[in-house]
Amino acid sequence: MVMNECRYGKTASRYFDGELDARESAAFEAHLAECAACRERLRAYRRLDALMGARPAAAPGPDLLVRLRARSEHSRPSPWKDAARMSRMLIPVAACLCLTLGVLLYAQIAQLRNTPAAPVAAQNPAQIAQAAQTVAQSGTPVFGYALSESERQYLFGDNADALAIVYPVADGQNTGNGM
Repeated sequence: MVMNECRYGKTASRYFDGELDARESAAFEAHLAECAACRERLRAYRRLDALMGARPAAAPGPDLLVRLRARSEHSRPSPWKDAARMSRMLIPVAACLCLTLGVLLYAQIAQLRNTPAAPVAAQNPAQIAQAAQTVAQSGTPVFGYALSESERQYLFGDNADALAIVYPVADGQNTGNGM
């Protein structure tokens, strides 16, 4: 049997279940007087309810609890599977983080290498040349920047491990190391 659809078609179920308030129930009851399709739908709900109530509820079998427990144990993932799944997700994330960190570190080092040191304002070129020659005679040639303190001068090489402490000498004065 095909019923004609009307705008109250879905309201019949809510009316049968007692879900409508007093105003909605009164409006639907007035509609029932005019609509044969909704009256038939309401009769079908009442017949279905009577059939369901007439049949006794089925008792669960004695092995139902055993089957449910077995099914839930098989469907529950083990912690090791969760850890393996998590590690498969974290490995690419860790690789991306390491790659990003490496690129940023490389860019920072490249920027530091390309940044010249601040020039020393009051350096005597003869003293810087003397310092470079002294360091060269010691077997470690260093070329870089000179920094002056009150009594000492430091000669920084282009690489970070080359540093020499240089004591200033007057031009032509013997330094004691054959110069």
